[in-house]
Amino acid sequence: MKILFVVTDLDLGGAEAQVVTLACGLKQRGHAVEVASLIDPLARTEDLDAAGVPWHSLGMARGRPDPQGIVRLRSIIRRFRPDAVHSHMVHANLLTRLTRLTVRLPRLITTAHSTHEGGRLLELAYRATDALTDLTTNVSDASVQAYLDRRVSAPGRIISVVNGLDFSPFLAAAERREELRARFGFSGFTWLAVARLTPEKDFPNAFRALEQLPPETQLLIAGGGPEQAALEAQAGPNVRFLGRRTDVPELLAAADGFVLPSQLEGLPMVLLEAAAAGLPVVSTDVGGVSEIVEDGQSGLLVPPGDSAALADAMLRLQTAPAAERARLAHNARTHALRNYELGRVLDRWEELYVAGQ
Repeated sequence: MKILFVVTDLDLGGAEAQVVTLACGLKQRGHAVEVASLIDPLARTEDLDAAGVPWHSLGMARGRPDPQGIVRLRSIIRRFRPDAVHSHMVHANLLTRLTRLTVRLPRLITTAHSTHEGGRLLELAYRATDALTDLTTNVSDASVQAYLDRRVSAPGRIISVVNGLDFSPFLAAAERREELRARFGFSGFTWLAVARLTPEKDFPNAFRALEQLPPETQLLIAGGGPEQAALEAQAGPNVRFLGRRTDVPELLAAADGFVLPSQLEGLPMVLLEAAAAGLPVVSTDVGGVSEIVEDGQSGLLVPPGDSAALADAMLRLQTAPAAERARLAHNARTHALRNYELGRVLDRWEELYVAGQ
């Protein structure tokens, strides 16, 4: 098949990582694949180049509607003539649906990556353009139900298709844990968080929890984003910002616990990555998190925004016997391998790309 991915941007976030993973995986299976980003890419293009996947920028400005984006996307479609167009994230989804009014698309799938992708106006736009897509997907059952409850999409027109992960780099890094701890200089119990620094990730919640933990507890945060300066001003002395990183498998393997303090999620890729690396998790119970983490069996879950509950769960994990932490990590890895392995997810997308043709 010929498959065109359209994405709002290419950066280090989980949704962008999933698009690149799918594009490279489908290319490896023999499909012709191209990727178009609404705005100029900030990352991930080297992965596409290495896999031989052509990529394009539509030259749009972040947060600014531009009809020229439709013109440029239509030009790519007319040249490439894809069998399926698969867009990701709200702005790319809306642009691609509108582009369909101007050019023939045999098959269009639009994928959301969270329980909320924007405010009321964007959801109204989703509803108004629902008939222009053949299928909408979201990354978790909880997110699909949220879209149905708010009538963002209609029954029978939205389904759940989970994210897929290539587990190999995380499994390999886990075998080098002691070497990596020495390299990074980790000592004592080290918590790691990996995220784009935006309000919905709610790192102030983690900072408040950290204040209730033993004074030697360390929190490392990998990632960048618009909230970085404000968060650095709020963080205490035991919080260290690592910036944007490309060595996340190694960081996960070297840490002792992973914390996700979010207010809003879809199906967090980073929880799958932590599971693959054998890292026990404490997370807020939002979006599709409980589809990855079973409380008390493969991690610990707490309500969002409750720093006391988050601190209690973090303390329980870091003071638990090593065998208990290993049990949680083992169960998480087993569940992730069974349900989110990349090959299984690629099979599912191939089925959906040809459905109805």
